[in-house]
Amino acid sequence: MIVDKINQYLSSEKLALNDAILAKVEKQAGIAFKRQFMDSESYDGKGKIRLSSIGQCTRKLAYGYHGIPPNGKTIDSRGKMVFFQGDLVELAIINLAKLAGCSIIGAGSDQTSVSYQVDDFELTGHPDGFLIYFGETYLVEIKSMASKSWPYFESGQIQPEYMAQIQSYMLCTGLGRTIIVGLNKDIGVMHEIIVLRDKAFKDEIEQKTRKILLSNPELWPDRDYGPDKKGYLDWHCSYCSHWGTCWGDSVEKVVVNGAYKLKLKPIKKEEEKEDHEA
Repeated sequence: MIVDKINQYLSSEKLALNDAILAKVEKQAGIAFKRQFMDSESYDGKGKIRLSSIGQCTRKLAYGYHGIPPNGKTIDSRGKMVFFQGDLVELAIINLAKLAGCSIIGAGSDQTSVSYQVDDFELTGHPDGFLIYFGETYLVEIKSMASKSWPYFESGQIQPEYMAQIQSYMLCTGLGRTIIVGLNKDIGVMHEIIVLRDKAFKDEIEQKTRKILLSNPELWPDRDYGPDKKGYLDWHCSYCSHWGTCWGDSVEKVVVNGAYKLKLKPIKKEEEKEDHEA
């Protein structure tokens, strides 16, 4: 669908100069550069739940909703570069698809806002775009990844967090299909997957949203991730902006194979004795 069209266009000797598309690319690239490297104001998520993050840990989302300051993994220079690369990949694929003859709407500066109501609360999001294909509308999402993750995507596997985002957008729009275009940023290869709408997700998003709304500093939702048998926390925890608040002094940073991991601290003998006596 999209990938075949782009590959055919790039392999053709008849590349097109489209001033309107070029102007939009220049504008959006500037916006992405400013957002990642020139805007010092961080996103204030207090009182909000974004559909793009609805697949993340429920407790983490609750911390953000209540305005708890981050206390964990921060967005460092590497993170900013990764996000900027993702912006550029989305920009390139969407506009290459247009040059290749795909009917793409609601993308870039024309991006559409969507929302979903749970009781009296509104969740909002911004899909990457929409494809009109033989009279049918597909939600379009763009994803860039490294070679390590590529085999899973090529085999049709999609990370649960990303699947939740896609399903939430389909729930908002009433669309039944999403086409995900992935780019292996190490070797420049593209692949696409069509995902069908899962009607069961409606209950999942509503239950999760209510858990967040009903939470408070005295009663946080359960963690979605925890330690393995050796006491190492899931990688989601290591990359969480609130792991310090969530786990407190019960964990420590350790180096495993040259990378940092979070691990539960061993229980001291005095604490073991107190627990036993209790």
